[in-house]
Amino acid sequence: LIPAEKQSITEEELKSLIDVGENEGTLETSEKKLLYKIFKFTDLKVHDIMRHKSHVHFVPEDADYDRIARIFAETGYSRLPVCRGSFENVLGVLYYKNVLIAGRSQKNNSRLAVKCMKPALFIPETLTATELLQKFRSENVNFAVAVDENGSNIGIVTMDDIMRAVFG
Repeated sequence: LIPAEKQSITEEELKSLIDVGENEGTLETSEKKLLYKIFKFTDLKVHDIMRHKSHVHFVPEDADYDRIARIFAETGYSRLPVCRGSFENVLGVLYYKNVLIAGRSQKNNSRLAVKCMKPALFIPETLTATELLQKFRSENVNFAVAVDENGSNIGIVTMDDIMRAVFG
């Protein structure tokens, strides 16, 4: 048996094997591209795949059912941050399905967003995409708020962003 430390293969060696596989017809070009994207993915940071705060829509903490439904309809998203005043003050994450479940019985409740929201996951923008994926799995969430080195909210990142980074 070969000791574990002697069995390691470098990324460049793997890429060479992938190229050989494509040249010999064992791998299709699309498969090669996907494998290369996975290598690129491991080098990405949250900052590279997040949606910047200037492009983030949010639900105000005092929104009632009609306003929440309108915001979700206009944005087309299924989850949004709940904020007090601005994106700098994220209180939690609101999933549209939770609003639908609360439904019309809470229609006039001006605290519906706060009542239905889940805690937000805050992560540093320097976290790798691989670490983010592991964090999403361990926390059983698919939405996070990215913060910079000063603790300021700078954007959001979702499981969709991770999938887009790998699959395009």
